Amino acid sequence: MHQSEFSILVVHPQSDEPGQLSELLRTQFSRAQVLHLRTPEKAVESAQLVDPSIIFVELSPQDERSLCTILKADPVTCDIPIVVVCQVDRTLADDQLALERGAEAFIRRPIRSAELSAQVAAMLKIKAAAQLRRRKNEQLASLVAERTRELEESRAAALSLLEALQEENDAKRRSEAALRESETHFRTLADSVPALIRSTDEEMQCDYCNHRWLHFTGGTLEAQLGEGWIGALHPDDRAPWLARFQAAASKRENYALSFRLRHHSGRYRWIEEIGCPRFDSRQAFVGYIMHGLDVHERRAVEIEREKLLAAIEQAGEAFCVTDEKGVIEYVNPAFERNSGYSRAELLGSNPRVLKSGKQHDAFYQRMWEKLLNRHTWTGQLVNRRKDGTLFTEEASISPVCDENGKIIHFVAVKRDITQQIALSEQLLAAQKMEAIGRLAGGVAHDFNNHLAVILGYLGFAGEGLREGDPLKEDLDEIRKAAESAKGLIRQLLAFSRKQVLEPQVIDLNEIVKGLERILRRLISEDVELVLELGERIGRVLADPGQIEQVIMNLVINARDAIQGDGRVVLQTSRTSVGESDALRHPGLRPGDFVLLSVCDSGTGMDANTLEHIFEPFFSTKEKGKGTGLGLSTVHGIVKQSGGEVLVESELGRGSCFRVLLPRVAEGFGRMRTRTPIKRPRFGHETVLLVEDDPSVRKVAVRTLRRLGYQVLPAANGGEALLLCERFEGQIHLLITDVVMPRMSGPELADRLRLLKPQLPVLFMSGYTDDAIAHHGIHDPTLNLLQKPFNAQELSAKIREILDT
Repeated sequence: MHQSEFSILVVHPQSDEPGQLSELLRTQFSRAQVLHLRTPEKAVESAQLVDPSIIFVELSPQDERSLCTILKADPVTCDIPIVVVCQVDRTLADDQLALERGAEAFIRRPIRSAELSAQVAAMLKIKAAAQLRRRKNEQLASLVAERTRELEESRAAALSLLEALQEENDAKRRSEAALRESETHFRTLADSVPALIRSTDEEMQCDYCNHRWLHFTGGTLEAQLGEGWIGALHPDDRAPWLARFQAAASKRENYALSFRLRHHSGRYRWIEEIGCPRFDSRQAFVGYIMHGLDVHERRAVEIEREKLLAAIEQAGEAFCVTDEKGVIEYVNPAFERNSGYSRAELLGSNPRVLKSGKQHDAFYQRMWEKLLNRHTWTGQLVNRRKDGTLFTEEASISPVCDENGKIIHFVAVKRDITQQIALSEQLLAAQKMEAIGRLAGGVAHDFNNHLAVILGYLGFAGEGLREGDPLKEDLDEIRKAAESAKGLIRQLLAFSRKQVLEPQVIDLNEIVKGLERILRRLISEDVELVLELGERIGRVLADPGQIEQVIMNLVINARDAIQGDGRVVLQTSRTSVGESDALRHPGLRPGDFVLLSVCDSGTGMDANTLEHIFEPFFSTKEKGKGTGLGLSTVHGIVKQSGGEVLVESELGRGSCFRVLLPRVAEGFGRMRTRTPIKRPRFGHETVLLVEDDPSVRKVAVRTLRRLGYQVLPAANGGEALLLCERFEGQIHLLITDVVMPRMSGPELADRLRLLKPQLPVLFMSGYTDDAIAHHGIHDPTLNLLQKPFNAQELSAKIREILDT
């Protein structure tokens, strides 16, 4: 292979082996100039002077890489190919580092001639290519320089033209820059404020919104632009908002309103918005700019406050708020109603305007000591209304402190308990009357049994005595006393509401008319009796005999209250009782009533007397004039009939008793008339008599046998059952007391009916019992004989049962 003349540089620190490489290169390439150097420094210096075609390097890896780095970094030597001569045990990492530093190839010992020739030929081509590339670069640089000069000339011409254009456009650029700066400033401000800002055109389509709006709604700017936003409003707020916006837009004016806007969470939040009209440079209306604040938490607090205020305004309890000095700052309508003062009169005043004087100074001192120690005070206050009337309040007063513990307000919650106290007092009086009634009923029951024995033996003792017999006269006096005692017992039973009534549908007007003659005889000639009977007053369900007693007792009581000339007015009418009236009188239910009023022009009664008038044996009359049972009897009969007695009286101005009896509907039952008892009739039937009181049982057995009946006496229900089982004949009638130990009369009757289903029963009782009556109203399907009774009454009742 023909080679042109070229130079080769061999770098190796040793002299032997490099000489072999140099000799081999000279042998194979005779026209080549081979130079041998021992240090990298000399190699760099020679390479810069000689510009060899190839450099063979056999140094340590570190010196080798350093030499390659220096040669490749120098513009003079950077195109010289470098071949690294390496030993067989050289690592691949060293080879890679050598290549990274600029080596073009490697040749390993022992060096073969063919490989060496190939490497040299390749490196010569690389060197030639590099030189060609350098020449082309130099030519290109020359061409670039020429073209640059031409461009500079063109540029100079263009610059002169541009300078003219620049002057023309400078004003426009400055204007646009100012506009961009203004827009940037506006957007920065709009995105910085803690408000929701958006802008709409005339059709309410969004053309701008700030970051706060996007964050609130959860949308993007692209999605918002050109879209309507009414759908994001709460359904209940859309129509009000649209109406307000259209009204403002038609007048080109601002508007302010609150509404609920859908949050990105899906919930609605309260927004307070101010809208301002937007105009262009020609002052033409082009839309609105809206500025809104998220006030959901504040609005929620306001709503709760409004609810609380509405509740306080409508509460039945009275609320009062004062400052730390006790000056009234707020009162609710209930406080106005209770005090009688208007809110305007109370605001700015002190609660002491209600002071009644019923509480002493020490009372208020203790109250204020507790309040000023930051404790709640509770208790009752007697205050005075604007009209001067007193009322009692149950109050709770609490201090209100700030974060530092300083008292800044007082809050009082009060409830008018005047009526409640009155009702409690009435209830206590009613309970006391009930207790007395139970005692009176028990006494009357036992006394009835004794009267039955007394009257029975009086009858037995009087048989066969002739008129004018001194003994008969004595017995008659005893009988009169017993009959008087019997009436007294009936009054006690009436008061205790334990007598058995036989109600009928009656007309009060007819009862009064029937008593008119007797009533006029009862009162003195100095007292005028006036009857004012209403028309179509309706009818009541009551025992006519008991109602007659009520009327007579009230008229007699009115007569006795009049000293000298006077007047008693007896009226009847129909009336209705409402819920509020019923609340003031325990036991009185709302409904329709017939009203019987007995009013007099007598001396009247004070408040203390009114509290006791219905108590038994209480009387304002002189000693020996009256038993004190008249009004208690009236009270018992009326209450037992489902009615109520109301009293109004004042000293020196007379009294008025009003009896309210429930009115029955038209067509309810039939009006009945009482029939006189027939003469006693004798019989022959077998009677099973059950009475636990031995004396009463003995009298009853003797009376029945005198009337011709066969009697099977028993002291209790157990004896009666044994008698019934052992007696082989027919028992025609069971006569039994109602209240007995271990087994009551009704229980005995039920058990005997299992043996004798057709056996009739006559009950005996000194007072009503739930076993035979409901609240003292006699069941007409039951046969009942009230104690004490005489032989005529017993005989008539037996024949009524057996002959039916």
